[in-house]
Amino acid sequence: MPIQSINPADATLLAEYDEIAASEVAAIIDEAHSAFRHWRRTPFAERALRLRLAAEILRRRTDDDA
Repeated sequence: MPIQSINPADATLLAEYDEIAASEVAAIIDEAHSAFRHWRRTPFAERALRLRLAAEILRRRTDDDA
């Protein structure tokens, strides 16, 4: 049974997500932890540049979701 995300203001369905197994959750957590270990060794200037680029992409896509 999919997990539903419902807008509490008007009860409209926003999205549905498939459930995942506990083993998949563990794999996702391991992958995220590995990415964190790499990311924390990345110099601040490089992290800042990547975050600014991500922000620019999000700004350009603002109207896409409207």
